[in-house]
Amino acid sequence: MKWRKYMCEFPETGGIVPIKELKGFRRVPLEPGESRAIDIELDKEQLRYWDTTKGQFILPAGTFDVMVGASSKDIRLQTIIKL
Repeated sequence: MKWRKYMCEFPETGGIVPIKELKGFRRVPLEPGESRAIDIELDKEQLRYWDTTKGQFILPAGTFDVMVGASSKDIRLQTIIKL
């Protein structure tokens, strides 16, 4: 099974950003009924977006929704982080 981490950005950024964006994944082989804890690190650099008017990457301050699941339509964990 592959676990994916998706981000949804809430703050007004002034730029066009996707509602959900894949930020990391890890393939985890599991036997039926088996469970395992895994880590998928998220770096602040991964939260940047390209501002076409400024011609540079911007790291917005604000609140971000972090979702973990087997796909973008199968979210199993969710939390909110602030920068």
